[in-house]
Amino acid sequence: MNAESCADAYWVRIHEGESHLGAGFLLTRSFVLTALHVVSGASGDDVRLDLHLPDGKRVPGRLCDRIEESDLALVAVLDAHAYDLPPAPPTDRPRRGVARHLPAAGYEDRAERAGHPRADHSSQRRAR
Repeated sequence: MNAESCADAYWVRIHEGESHLGAGFLLTRSFVLTALHVVSGASGDDVRLDLHLPDGKRVPGRLCDRIEESDLALVAVLDAHAYDLPPAPPTDRPRRGVARHLPAAGYEDRAERAGHPRADHSSQRRAR
């Protein structure tokens, strides 16, 4: 399976009844991430959504969270365990030599301020 067809397996069309609202991405077997403006066209926050998967399956969903300032919405797949949904999509792996040129930010700085030593990844780089 090439990268494009692999990614296509996680796109979900979002409907309310016969009305197509837009699309989202299957993050896990239980959740679809979409733009908030997609589901804002639904008739209400507690409405049942129909999630159309690329393989033809239709599964029920419901809006479970929103982040208005980022235009993001999370849709829960109802009774997700009852469907044979694909697992979380594979992550991209960095190419050799690329990661060592990227600056570290966030986590290590907070860890150091808390008194934890900075991790030394130099031995891992040499091993590759």
